[in-house]
Amino acid sequence: MNSIQFIEYALLNSKPNLKVRIQAEPPISLERQFQNEILNLAKPFFKKFRSDLLLKYDIWNDKYSLNLDSEDNEEDKSDIEIFFNNILKGIGIYFSYKILKSLISKFSQKILIYSKTKLSNQMEKIFKLKPFYSQENLKISINLWVEKNITKLNSNLIQCVQNSKISIYSMFEKEEKGKEFFKKQVIENQLKFESSIAFFARDQVSGLDGLLTKILHAEIGMDNFIWSTCRDDKVRPTHRALEGKLCSWSNLPKLNGISVFPGSENCCRCVARPIVSHKLI
Repeated sequence: MNSIQFIEYALLNSKPNLKVRIQAEPPISLERQFQNEILNLAKPFFKKFRSDLLLKYDIWNDKYSLNLDSEDNEEDKSDIEIFFNNILKGIGIYFSYKILKSLISKFSQKILIYSKTKLSNQMEKIFKLKPFYSQENLKISINLWVEKNITKLNSNLIQCVQNSKISIYSMFEKEEKGKEFFKKQVIENQLKFESSIAFFARDQVSGLDGLLTKILHAEIGMDNFIWSTCRDDKVRPTHRALEGKLCSWSNLPKLNGISVFPGSENCCRCVARPIVSHKLI
């Protein structure tokens, strides 16, 4: 059985129902789960970060200095710089490579199960058979996705802390003092981080599902698919134009000269509905 691809085997050993409408949905619930798991991991860190910042406010407000009168200007740093350097070191400890890899690896398996289950349900509707395929290319792609997302998530955390530091410098520079204003700035930066994680989760979950779908279709010998959008107001006009179009993995549509497939562009929730042609029978 392993010497031929599933589609070839299924066409020889079943009576396919080519009229059945195959469904495919974007993994929206997984996006929200991924977002929540990241935010739950980050919550204790940001709670402590916010608390420490508010304690520091009184010190910085009473006597703020860049220590520019020091004899060792090159090495001497302001209290704000020292504080934020320690916070950045804390990110490396609290969000270590091991911790982030554990979180992201576990979630990659949830997306894999989702993609495989989706394919299995689709093929059973058409052929009344469960698909078979090699797992090797799936493993390689998932490992790359995990490593990429460790880096991206770490960058998001660092950026949030750096944004807070810049906001504080700007606040003192403009003499916009007051503890409530200070607190508001801290909270706003944290909300920006949470918003960036929502974007990150949507982009990465849909992206991996799209890539795994592409690999799975190739592994079973399925070349044709219907491009289907999620039909919300965030769909790109270029993707909306592809809605319902017959496409093939071997000759993908091009946008601005680049081959694209459902899920391949940032935050794309489009999906590929597999199609078995009458010509194959």
